[in-house]
Amino acid sequence: MREITAYLYDDDDFELEAHKIAIEKMFASQNVPIKVYPKKFGVDTSNVEKSLKDRPELIFMDNHVGEKVVEKRFGQTTIAELKEKFPDCIFILLTKNQIEAESLHTKFPQADYFFQKHGMEVAHEEYAKWVVNELCVSCERARVDTINYDRLKKAFGGLRNRPKKGNNKRPINEPEIRSIIEQVCFTGGPPQDNVIESVFLKPLTGGKSEAVVAVIYIQNLYGDSNVPAVIKFMSYKAAKQEAHNHAKFVKWVLPYRWRVDVIGKGFTGDFGAVCYSFAHGGAGEPETITDLLQNNDLDRIRSVMSEVFDPKSQAWYSKSRTDPTALAVSLSRTEPYFSAGPDNAKREQLILDQIDFILSENRVEKIHDDTLKIGKYYFNLRRILNDILENRQIKLTEECLSHGDLNSSNILVRSGSSEFCFIDFQHTGYHHIAKDFCSLEGSIRTLQYGPKEVSFAQRMQNEINAWNRCELRKFDHSEPSQLIDELRSHYFANHPSSSALELAIANIIHTLWLLSLSIWNEYSRRRLIAFFFATLHCIQEKKVTTKVIK
Repeated sequence: MREITAYLYDDDDFELEAHKIAIEKMFASQNVPIKVYPKKFGVDTSNVEKSLKDRPELIFMDNHVGEKVVEKRFGQTTIAELKEKFPDCIFILLTKNQIEAESLHTKFPQADYFFQKHGMEVAHEEYAKWVVNELCVSCERARVDTINYDRLKKAFGGLRNRPKKGNNKRPINEPEIRSIIEQVCFTGGPPQDNVIESVFLKPLTGGKSEAVVAVIYIQNLYGDSNVPAVIKFMSYKAAKQEAHNHAKFVKWVLPYRWRVDVIGKGFTGDFGAVCYSFAHGGAGEPETITDLLQNNDLDRIRSVMSEVFDPKSQAWYSKSRTDPTALAVSLSRTEPYFSAGPDNAKREQLILDQIDFILSENRVEKIHDDTLKIGKYYFNLRRILNDILENRQIKLTEECLSHGDLNSSNILVRSGSSEFCFIDFQHTGYHHIAKDFCSLEGSIRTLQYGPKEVSFAQRMQNEINAWNRCELRKFDHSEPSQLIDELRSHYFANHPSSSALELAIANIIHTLWLLSLSIWNEYSRRRLIAFFFATLHCIQEKKVTTKVIK
C-alpha cells in the first residue's frame, strides 16, 4: 500500500517533532502507512504554496504563529489563501487550546478539521481510529502504487490550465495527474478498500477538443477491471461543467443503453477529470466512430446513425423549444463558435477574418474587397454574410436538447457490434437543431477518404451536387461513400419543418470554426475548404432555399 503523504507546518522545532511522532503513531495503530514531512514556517508564508507542489493528501497547520502582535499570524489565514488552489488536499488546523475567534470570523474557506494537539498526543485508541478513518475517507483518494501514462505524455504536455488572470498558462504536472487518478479510483470506504496496484492509460482514438481522453485500466487486490472505462482530463471549469451536464441532461434523460455512468471524478485547483464506465463492456475494447471511419466499416456506422437519430426513439432531439432569435445569432452565441454576445458587425468581422486566413493558405483569386473567384465560381462575400447573419427568410430558429459536440470520437461502439453510447458532455444542452448533425458531418468529411482523392474543383462540384440532392430530398444511398446524404436524410426525418438553407447556414458556421483549428492534415483541410465554398455558392445562387418538402 502506498504511503499517505502529509505535510506538517509549525513555527516550533520541538512541536514539529512531537506532532510528527504523534501523527505517525496514530496511523500506525490502524495499519495505515504514512510519511509526515515537518515544515517550519513563520509569519512569512510565501513559500508554503510552492512547497505544496507535490500535492500531499494531508496538510496539518499550526493555528498560531508568532508571539508579538505585529508578527502574529493564524494558520487559518494561510488555509483560506490556499484551500481553493488545492481542493484535493485536506487541511487540518492544530491548536493547543480553543480556536481563537479572531482567526476565524473573516476567513473563508475554513479548514476541513480542527484538532487539539493534546488529543493527538494522547492518541486514545478510539480517537485514533476515528481520526485515521475520517481523514482517509475525507481525502477521497485511493492509494495507487504505479501509474503508467507513457503514451499520453505528449498529449498531457498540450493540456493547459485557464488562469483567471493573465495568460500564464501551464501544462498539467505529474502530481496533479496522480491526484486526479487517485480521486477517480476512490471507493468511498476505509483505507484498506482503496488499495490499487496499478493504473494504465491508453489513448482513445481521435478527439480534437482541449482535453486528454484515454481508456483506463485498473488492477487492484481483486484482479484486473473487466469493464472498459474512459477518463477525460480537462480544465477545472470544463470538468465541473461536464459533470453538471451529465447529471442534468444525461443521467435522467438518455436511455441506459446509450449513456455512460460517471464512476469517478477528480479535481485540482486548475484541472479536473471525469471517468465514465462504458455501457457495453466485457467484450473487448470500445471503438469510436473515428475508428470505424478509418477502417471503412460503413455498415456499422449506418446502423449507429439509424438508431441515434431514429425520431421514434429520441431522448434528446424530440425535446425542442423555439427561440425568437435569428438563425446565425443562435448558432454564433453558443460556444465554441464565437464568444458570447457579439453583435452582427463583430460576427461578420470574425467570419471575414477566418475567410482571409483560409485565402492566405490557398492562393484564392481576389477580384476586389468583396468578391472572390474560385474556378468558374464568383463569391460576393459581404452579400453572402448578410444572408447568413440577417436572413429574413428564416425568422425563428428552433433549438433542442442535444449532445452539443457529436463528433466521431464521442460515440463509443462495442467491439464487433453496433451497440453504442456517448461520451463527452461538456457542451450538452439546448442548441440549434442542426448542431449535432453538423458535428458528425464534419467528422465524416475530414476522416472518410475515397479510393482516390479527386481534384479541388471536382470536390467542390461533388459538394454542390450533394446540396442539390438535399434541396430536393433525393438522397443518394447507392454509393458506399454517401454517409453524408444518409445523415442529412436523418436530419429531415427528425426536423421535417426545417429547410436545406437552414442546414447549409448551420454547416457554414460549424465549418468556419473547424477551419480555425490547426489540427488538420492537407487532405482534411482541402475537403473542408471545398465544402465551405461549395456551400457559399449554393447559398448565394439560391440552390438551397427555405422550401419544405412534405
